[in-house]
Amino acid sequence: MLIGGVLFLLSSGCSKDLARSNPLDPNSSSNGSGNSGGNTFSVQGKTIENGTSIAVWGAPVWTAPISKNTTSDSNGNYTLSGIPSGDYTLSASAPFYANGSVPISNSGTGLTTIDIPMTLKTYFTEKFDSYASGNPLNTPWNAGVSGTASTYVSVWGGAPSAPNLYYFGCSSANSYARATYPLNSATAYGLRCWMSIYNTGNQPNSRFIVALTDSGFNKIADLGIIYSGGTLQLRYSTGAVAEYIVPGYSISSIVSYFLEIWADNTSNSAVFCVRNATGSVLWKSGSIQIYPAVPLNFGGCKLELTYGPAAGTEMSAFIDDLKVIPK
Repeated sequence: MLIGGVLFLLSSGCSKDLARSNPLDPNSSSNGSGNSGGNTFSVQGKTIENGTSIAVWGAPVWTAPISKNTTSDSNGNYTLSGIPSGDYTLSASAPFYANGSVPISNSGTGLTTIDIPMTLKTYFTEKFDSYASGNPLNTPWNAGVSGTASTYVSVWGGAPSAPNLYYFGCSSANSYARATYPLNSATAYGLRCWMSIYNTGNQPNSRFIVALTDSGFNKIADLGIIYSGGTLQLRYSTGAVAEYIVPGYSISSIVSYFLEIWADNTSNSAVFCVRNATGSVLWKSGSIQIYPAVPLNFGGCKLELTYGPAAGTEMSAFIDDLKVIPK
């Protein structure tokens, strides 16, 4: 752009008829982007997950062949300004997603609005729709319970993937209901699932979590809900961070949420996120350390409801649309 600017000044000061042949000059006649009048335009929009309204945050966004670049914010919004008029490819990238690209063309000035769809990479998706209601999960899923607890495929109209979802329930002291799934050993995974707490149980320290684990299903990074102080609260933990209850953030029962974990051992960091039923970000952590020392590879995922230290009324949770995402 600096070279183009210098050539423009020289041509303006010497001769208006001087031929433009520099391919780096955005006003050059040999540049495919055109811009014979020197006009510029702006483009704004969102980086979104393909086929959804889910925002992809922190995605680098750029144009080609003349490069303007920025990064989308926590809601996926981006703006690029001062783009010379012409034809471009607008692209975006993010970990766990395939790059997204869309063509743009503008011969004048003003603002163009374009969303950039990005395809989520998927290791596997479980919607539970291949199961009859009341049935257990098939291998390689492994489900287990203790005390007065149960877990099975169920039906509830609030699920995003009709007709089935998966149910967890506990009511006896220190009981649990869990399901695990083995993953190929890898240094990075994302995990997302829809969930809803149906009954709170009103028992302190009862919790429901989703977790990325090692091959023995020991938790490495987990996100979930705890009943504490008379309310359902958001909490997370990692190998380096003890259970942390997010201050000032409560969860409502019989409300749909998406829980997300994005973890990468190569950078020793995880990001946790909660979205509403339409995919808007309600809360997102910063970068959280995963390991205090040498990391282990991820090798599984776990869903678990555990009850508090005294018996009481049932705490129950539903999950659906579980996705595990490779980097």
